[in-house]
Amino acid sequence: MSCIGVITGDIVNSTEILKSGNREKLLEVLKNTVKEINSTNQTHDIKMEIYRGDSFQIVVKYPVIALKVAIIIRVALIANSEGGSRWDARLGIGIGEGEFIVDSIAESDGEAFHKSGQAFDTLDRSSRMAVYTPDDDFSNELSVSTAFADDIITNWTETQAAVIYPFMLKSPTQKDLAEMVGKSPQVVSKLLSASKLLLISNYEKRYQYKLDQ
Repeated sequence: MSCIGVITGDIVNSTEILKSGNREKLLEVLKNTVKEINSTNQTHDIKMEIYRGDSFQIVVKYPVIALKVAIIIRVALIANSEGGSRWDARLGIGIGEGEFIVDSIAESDGEAFHKSGQAFDTLDRSSRMAVYTPDDDFSNELSVSTAFADDIITNWTETQAAVIYPFMLKSPTQKDLAEMVGKSPQVVSKLLSASKLLLISNYEKRYQYKLDQ
């Protein structure tokens, strides 16, 4: 039985977004983001189901990339914000065994699903991301670093997110990234630096290192 990653999420201020008439576009952004992540590596096999219009659950076959997937989801939403409201999501990331996996995510069950739900339940109005693993010491370590990373991501501007998204998705050179987003390399460099993306990258690498162990 192998470990998987499960991300349980909901849209922040979904009622406001619904009133602005952008619900369908927001859901399309979610769906397209999962497709684009899968397109970067066919073995990822990431699956998502959306419930009640503003809640969703994502199953990540390889837990080592679950954190990156969660961050990319948030970046995509922020970058595509419309209607005068900022788009974002609250995400509970759970790592563990998937004892009962079927085609319907809603009917699947296992440790990873329970951990994801527990992580999501810890979120309050000031937090958007939490990670739970079977290792309590690792989970406790992550609770501190995740709080810092969460604060950084929550404060990214839409302009920063529009540059960060393709950078995280495809890891291009800054020159290629500048061409992709239609900005000068100098502007791209300043946006990436101001976003403290290096700290997010170090956080993600630490997560991957500990998970591999």
